[in-house]
Amino acid sequence: MGRFLGDHPPRIRHLNHLRHLKSEAYPVESIIYEVFCRARTIREDDRIETVAGADDEETGAAEIERLKETAKPGIDRTAKVDPTAEVDETAAVLAGVTICAGCKILANAIVEPGTQIEDGTTIGHGVIIGSGVVIGFSWPGCGDVAIGDGIVIERNAHVHSRVRLKSGAEGPQTRIREHAVVNEPVEIGAGSDIGSYTTVGEESWLGERVRVGRGCDIGPHAYFEDDATVGAGSRFEGGNQLGKRAEIGTGVTLDANADVKDDGRVPAGTRLFWTTNRTPDP
Repeated sequence: MGRFLGDHPPRIRHLNHLRHLKSEAYPVESIIYEVFCRARTIREDDRIETVAGADDEETGAAEIERLKETAKPGIDRTAKVDPTAEVDETAAVLAGVTICAGCKILANAIVEPGTQIEDGTTIGHGVIIGSGVVIGFSWPGCGDVAIGDGIVIERNAHVHSRVRLKSGAEGPQTRIREHAVVNEPVEIGAGSDIGSYTTVGEESWLGERVRVGRGCDIGPHAYFEDDATVGAGSRFEGGNQLGKRAEIGTGVTLDANADVKDDGRVPAGTRLFWTTNRTPDP
């Protein structure tokens, strides 16, 4: 999808921009926009209030413990590892994994089957990467991803080039849930949680302990400060800022450049226009 859109003029390179093109002048884009919105509506019918329910948290924790206990250190014979890559002897690289030039896989990391890690990527100590994950782009020089110690990236997620996922000295580490997409270049702080089927747009910065729910669409140039919370199914058109401890309900839409101040709260289903500068509720 990313390559296909990249071959088109800039006006339709990012799906977040398609909704601005709905007009008679662009009939094809209008059709794409309608299909895209309907697909998102179907997905959001099952939206949840938080990043993950208790059952999801318990299942995820159990799966991580299972992997730690069963994954055997070493490189599977079907894995493809570039000669210039460095893989610690205590790391587990499972079947069908591809590790490209200049990558570093540090101690006790686990890379599950079918994952692809592009040039120059560093995988920290104890990182767990699920099956079918893509780190970087599949052409030379399009990796350069840094994943901090203890971070978990669930199955079929895509972390683009020049992404920095940071880890902290204590507390829960950053988690990228299944089918999430983190575009380039993005930095996500320690202890953050990006929900499944969520997209983080280009040139965005998320602070520490930021929690983003399932099925969110965060446009480019977003800036979310520490401890901000975003409910499932919310959409940010681009250039949005969330202050510290801001709380966004489920199904909220923020137009481009609409901001929420420190401790601000936006109820579920609200739409904030670009002229809005939401202050904390009394």
